[in-house]
Amino acid sequence: MVVENDSCPHAGLPTDSDSVAHVAECEVKTMKWKYVIGTLALVTLVILIVIQITRNASSVNGTPESVSGGGEVPRIVGTTFIPWYSNAGKIPKGDPMTLIGAAHRLHIDVATYRSLHGGAFPKSVTDFEFDRTGHYWEYGYETGAAAANPYVSPDYRYSDDAEMRQYGDHYNPFVMAVNRLDGSSFSSPAAPGTKDMLAYSSLYFHVGMVKSANGSAASIPYGFYLVLWLDGSVTQIPYSKISFARTGHGLQVVFPGQAGVAGSPITIDQFYKSTNPPR
Repeated sequence: MVVENDSCPHAGLPTDSDSVAHVAECEVKTMKWKYVIGTLALVTLVILIVIQITRNASSVNGTPESVSGGGEVPRIVGTTFIPWYSNAGKIPKGDPMTLIGAAHRLHIDVATYRSLHGGAFPKSVTDFEFDRTGHYWEYGYETGAAAANPYVSPDYRYSDDAEMRQYGDHYNPFVMAVNRLDGSSFSSPAAPGTKDMLAYSSLYFHVGMVKSANGSAASIPYGFYLVLWLDGSVTQIPYSKISFARTGHGLQVVFPGQAGVAGSPITIDQFYKSTNPPR
């Protein structure tokens, strides 16, 4: 008979009394080492859990955390609200080039619509979508399904909008205009020094809501708007550069140099202060 023991260097010894005793002693030593190693592993795990809990508590209480792109999120003290520009260095997730490509595709499709309708612009976004899917071959798509929403970007999963995150593969990330904010047509000349905004996306703009220990909230926005102009150019507009204009449909986003903006738009800082007054 042979004693099999993988833990000690005595495997294969005959089962006489001296050999059995030697193997037993070795096994006891091995069990002690296993106990020590197991205890160390458990202590290490507990330390890691405590560190993680401490980090989470620090985040809830507003302790500064480093942000991508440089700078720190300032500490929230009591009900103090953080300035708009505090997250200016933070970079949104994703690859804007995917959405820029979609913007160029949108511009081509609008040009196709106009060529099919004697130079006229779409009467509405719905009119444009029905025409594109109903005459998909004219727009260069293989099927109506392919033409249904060709502007999808995989970066929808980073959106602030819960609906877009859930249904992003069927969600148009662009807000499209069919005329100027003042109601005038794109067909009429734009004022000197301005140009027409055809569509924009807020996919890479993030509100950045945070909460302090006492439950008060603050917005530390970061990112930019992607703007498609009627001339086909695409620009990234930092959130700090946008304004809001009052229209019959409420406040509308306005970009620097945009044509057809009536009245005096309020800056994003003014908008922030009016919606988040100091407490």
